[in-house]
Formats: sequence, structure tokens, C-alpha cells
Amino acid sequence: MDMYDRRRKGVVSIDSVPPLQVAGVPRGLGLLLSQMLALDPTGRPAMAAVAAAMASYGAADGRRRAARLTALGLGSTLLLFGLAIGNGLIHPTLAQQRPAVEWSVTSEPSGAQVLDEGGTPLGLTPFTYHPEASRREPLRLRIEREGQPSREVSFDAPPSQSQRYHVQFEPAR
Repeated sequence: MDMYDRRRKGVVSIDSVPPLQVAGVPRGLGLLLSQMLALDPTGRPAMAAVAAAMASYGAADGRRRAARLTALGLGSTLLLFGLAIGNGLIHPTLAQQRPAVEWSVTSEPSGAQVLDEGGTPLGLTPFTYHPEASRREPLRLRIEREGQPSREVSFDAPPSQSQRYHVQFEPAR
């Protein structure tokens, strides 16, 4: 049963990739490319073996042939890998991306000054900050509006969830 029969019958894992058979590509190179695509990492050749094999294909005709074969090999590998993914034969594991944590401060009226603990201006409200996942210290901010008492807000660390603060200032007299 070839890999296409397996796909039609619902078998989504394959034990090996068939050798590449393209006119003008040496059989040994096709076999090497197939070995490089092995799903089991222990079945893949070491880079030293790949380099030696590629050099042997280019030794007879010089560097230009080696460069063409290297480009052909890399291109073929990427093409086969893309086709295998596209046909559902293999499923790449993508890194789990953590949802972005967002800390924000709004004020009524907007446009209040946001300062860090040291008094350095960070911006105006509405203010948004995306903390690094490795942050271990809470973020303490001071929110100021001319003619109003300042307000302090603190965001917990480590940042595990989005947090929002709304500051209500007294209406201007």
C-alpha cells in the first residue's frame, strides 16, 4: 500500500517518504532527499553525511553542478514537505502561542498623564501596556490630571491575565 492508498483509507501517518523520481535527478539524490524527510528523526541522515553525499554529486562537474544540485535538493525537500502537509499526511506541531496579556488604564475624562513609580511619563489615558511573560515585579503607575489628586494603580505579576483600571476624576469646576 503506497502513501496515497494510506491517505485514501484514512491512515494519516506514513513510515517513509518514497524516493524522489524526477528526470535529471540522480536516483541516489532522490533517496537522500527521502531519508531527509523521514518522520522519525533517528531515520534522518546526519548533516555530515548529507554534505558528503551532496559533494559527491558535484565533484565530477565542479562547483556549479553542486550548487544546482544543492538548490534542487533544498527546493525539492521544501516542495515535498509542503505537499505532505497540504495533503494531510503529516501535521506540523506549531508552538502554542500564549494569548497576549494586556494591562490598560482608562480615565474619565481621557487624557490623564500616566507615570511610572519613578515619575517618568509613559503616556496618556487611554493607556495600554503588554507585559513580558517573564515579568516578576508588579507594575505600579500613578495617574495624574491637572487640578486633581493623583491616583495609584497596580498590576499584579506575573502577568497571567489582562487587567483593566478605570479612573474617574472629579468634573472641572
